[in-house]
Amino acid sequence: MDVDRARALRSVLSGTAWVERTRSFARALRFAGHDSGGLLLVGTPREEPWHLTAHLDDEARWSEIPELRPTLVRH
Repeated sequence: MDVDRARALRSVLSGTAWVERTRSFARALRFAGHDSGGLLLVGTPREEPWHLTAHLDDEARWSEIPELRPTLVRH
């Protein structure tokens, strides 16, 4: 997602609790104290978090925060 689309989405969602809940989740991930590759996202037989995995991987690269690089564990 490019910066303009992200800003537009944030603007649309600004009146909801979604933005603060997302910030809280992001802070928890960032300060959890795990090593690079130590963040495991585990899928279930019906759902796999591949989309979240891809976003976290991108964010880790762009922000130069290797601790956010997830490992997807497929069920």
